[in-house]
Amino acid sequence: LTNHKLICIKDAKIKWVISSEGLPFTYATGLADNSILVAQTSKLLNISSEGKKKFSYDVKETISAPPVLDKNGQIYFCTKSKLYSLK
Repeated sequence: LTNHKLICIKDAKIKWVISSEGLPFTYATGLADNSILVAQTSKLLNISSEGKKKFSYDVKETISAPPVLDKNGQIYFCTKSKLYSLK
C-alpha cells in the first residue's frame, strides 16, 4: 500500500496493481479470505485476492484508523467523530 497504489505481490512477482485515481489510500487490513479492506480517504473498499472490488462504502468524513473485522464478520471503522459497523 502506498498513497496512490495498492500492489499485490505473490512469489516475488507483482500479481496486480490498483491505482487510487486521485484520493489517497490511507489504511489496509488483510482478511482471512485473502481479500483486503482499504480505506481511501472517505471510502472503504473491499478488494478480492484477484484485485476486483467486492464492495465500497462512502462516508462524509475521512476514515481515521485501519478497518477491523470481528469473529462474526462485522466490519468496524471510524472517522474522528463516528464509529461505523457494516455487516
